[in-house]
Amino acid sequence: MDKSEKLSRLRQQLFQRFYEQKQLLQQLADSNAMVLGSFYYVYKTCSKANCCCKRGKRHGPFPALSQSINGKRKLIMVKWNDEAVVKKKATEYKRFQKGLKHIREKQKETEGILEKIRILLIEEYS
Repeated sequence: MDKSEKLSRLRQQLFQRFYEQKQLLQQLADSNAMVLGSFYYVYKTCSKANCCCKRGKRHGPFPALSQSINGKRKLIMVKWNDEAVVKKKATEYKRFQKGLKHIREKQKETEGILEKIRILLIEEYS
């Protein structure tokens, strides 16, 4: 394969990455409201000495939101009335974060393609 064919293929790859990035950016820009954290259910033990939770049958499940702020885990208990909304917003946050990860991956691929194009286009001056 000669230089012009390689350049043509690399340019096609570049524009394909551009199209994919554009779609990802549009999806992220059109995101819904979200809350920071992961939604899940927790089981708890209480402080009563004779409670069944002391023998392994813990209380729950209770809806909760786990957040990581400055490297520290924080657990926020969610009100039952807010469960569906918080769960939906936490799911939206997770989707948004995955989208950001994909954009970063596509950006690295794009930079790699551009580097290959640069190498092919450099000519030595004498």
